[in-house]
Amino acid sequence: MSGKQKPEISIIIRSKNEERLIGRVLTAIFQQDIDLPFEVIVIDSGSTDGTLDIVRNHTVRLYEIEAGNFSYGSALNLGATLAQGQYLINLSAHCIPTSDRWIAHMLRDLRPNSRIAATYGGQVPIKGLNPFEERSLLAAFKPDENGRIGPPFSNANCAIRREIWQRYPFDETASFAEDYIWSQLLPKEFEIKYVPEAEVYHTHPARFKYWAKRSYDNGLFVQYLQYAYGLQYRWAGGENRIAYNPRDFGALLRYAVRSVKVMGFLIANGYLKFLPVFPIYSALEQYYYRKGLVDGRKRYGPRERSLS
Repeated sequence: MSGKQKPEISIIIRSKNEERLIGRVLTAIFQQDIDLPFEVIVIDSGSTDGTLDIVRNHTVRLYEIEAGNFSYGSALNLGATLAQGQYLINLSAHCIPTSDRWIAHMLRDLRPNSRIAATYGGQVPIKGLNPFEERSLLAAFKPDENGRIGPPFSNANCAIRREIWQRYPFDETASFAEDYIWSQLLPKEFEIKYVPEAEVYHTHPARFKYWAKRSYDNGLFVQYLQYAYGLQYRWAGGENRIAYNPRDFGALLRYAVRSVKVMGFLIANGYLKFLPVFPIYSALEQYYYRKGLVDGRKRYGPRERSLS
């Protein structure tokens, strides 16, 4: 906690095996140019690397939970329950604030305007670490002609009024994108505002195991969202939609166009060593997304009534 006053801001960080970057994240937080007192809460779900040792070297409140009890929404709800501040900042353990005004930017519009329920900041890829995600992040956070960006909200880097969270906590069952659910269910009387200046560096390494699981969770989530809420995951649409049905010519064509664009991006940016990796990466992405869709329908879809 900064200072001895009761914190006005609580920064909640979910972590598991984040030794690669969490030290830089915490250092950046404690170098913030902000007069308001804040605390940092880390919710760790079973780290087996050096994450916990790094965290304990900083002035934070550390809580450890069982990996089997983890969901993205439940970890953030736990952090919010433990928080003392009236403003909750959710930050992924590998998202590094790009400036010492990150907190100030995040709260600039949130504090004076009660109609704004939450704000979320920009995300900048770490160049060269994962060119596939780098390309998608650059596209996602590029404003369109109306100034809108792709993600409607993101718990990787956001701030929420605590009283709003108390009324509308996060879904604890979803395998993925609890922030998307929250943004879609929030009453229209409230506003979620994008603040590009409150940006962080955000990139996941191009590890096959990680992206296979992420694609699988994405597929599960598409089905969960449909059957639990009657909603479609629009953020999974367009170019980001996987061509999971080989009999759908339109989907195959979109996938082919996307593949050409990805390879063009790799060549244009000198990421030639990733060219032979892309077919494997893409095949895993498709396979596990399809598997998530199938398993998600079994898990969340309508149950057939047994014959009496």
